Amino acid sequence: MALTASARAVDAQVQPPPRRGARSAVQQPARPGQGGWQLEPNTTVDLWYHGLAVIGVAQQGMLPLYSAAYASRVREEKERLGIYPTKLDEIGEEISRAIESDEALSLLHFAPLYFHAADPLEMLHALGAVADRRAGDVAVASPRVRFGAIAMTQMLQTAGQRRAVRKLVEAMEDEYGVFFHEFRERHRAEHRDRLADLERRWTYGLALDLAAFLERVGLESGVLIPSPALGPEGRLFQGDPFEGRARLLAVWMPLEGGVDAPLYGAVRELGFTVVDRLVDPERYDRSELEDVRASAAVRFGAMLLEFFAPEHLSGYRRAFLEAVGYESAEQGTAAAFEQTYPLDPEVLSLLRREIRRR
Repeated sequence: MALTASARAVDAQVQPPPRRGARSAVQQPARPGQGGWQLEPNTTVDLWYHGLAVIGVAQQGMLPLYSAAYASRVREEKERLGIYPTKLDEIGEEISRAIESDEALSLLHFAPLYFHAADPLEMLHALGAVADRRAGDVAVASPRVRFGAIAMTQMLQTAGQRRAVRKLVEAMEDEYGVFFHEFRERHRAEHRDRLADLERRWTYGLALDLAAFLERVGLESGVLIPSPALGPEGRLFQGDPFEGRARLLAVWMPLEGGVDAPLYGAVRELGFTVVDRLVDPERYDRSELEDVRASAAVRFGAMLLEFFAPEHLSGYRRAFLEAVGYESAEQGTAAAFEQTYPLDPEVLSLLRREIRRR
């Protein structure tokens, strides 16, 4: 998922003061002795996307932003514990409507990536201070929340926007204590082996297969964050300019099945760098452009795998057919895939040429 016009404007305006030789852990996403892309789950990211999945933010394009299966699992677990509805469930419809009706609030889909170095409560306290216009509050003083606080301050220009964010923050603080913390820890324990296998398959598999391409397009390193609340529409953030712009990519991680789905989501998201360079926005109206970009990114991901890692091509097609409701996508057929994600012949030609370029 790319930044909306409003979000791009905020990102462009948040510029760091001149610094020389500044280094930090955030600037260097790779572990000591390693380079390239690393896979690192993140509690702060998971909490925020848990909240947006639970309140039921509507799908905005061809691919879901959040996992309906995850939201259903959460409700079932809350009902089993006798705590449904929580405060987050109670404000869901109101906050969902606010986000859907105000383009500026689309930045909330990226918010946890701006605070990824902070712990969950640090992020929530900083967002609360921003919503209350407490610019000098200690909650926004830490380097871990500085970029996020600035970005969200620029976004929240109206009293209505600030009220919506304040209400969401308060509900998420409650959710973290009464449900999320224990739920996530149990989920992590259940899926520890899966995460370890996923890390191996990414770090020593697909990331290496695509290394030459990623270096050519300037995406040679970053942090991959799988999150079970996300849908197949991921989030790519080029990084905090105060800390050297460590690149972050949040991707879906289905609760059941879809072993390689996070990896395929990453391939698709990374393709946006090329898609946005080759797709001419002047040729389409706004709604058409988003569909063209979304479809082109899916198709370009398939082209990348066909060229660099063909053993993954069928699985990739199957994952993105199932993402839009295909129940019998086992064969991952090219015909069904291309019909589901149509592409202008001229754009298709440009993308193919990019694959062949050295």
